[in-house]
Amino acid sequence: MRKDNTIPIKGNRYSVPLGTYQGPESYVKVLEDNDKYLIYDFESTVKLAEHKIFKTKGNLSKNSDHSRKK
Repeated sequence: MRKDNTIPIKGNRYSVPLGTYQGPESYVKVLEDNDKYLIYDFESTVKLAEHKIFKTKGNLSKNSDHSRKK
């Protein structure tokens, strides 16, 4: 997981909720289900995000709920 609360997978980045990254020991579990990535907290197994899998590289999938509140 990166400091910007994204997970790099196969040349793309997928967001997780703000604050998920807590340092270099922050881990998530990613499962592939048909055309989606399901992202879970590694320890608690709470589902953090669900993203459609991109067919091309260089994309960012960001759920609007994963941003700072304005």
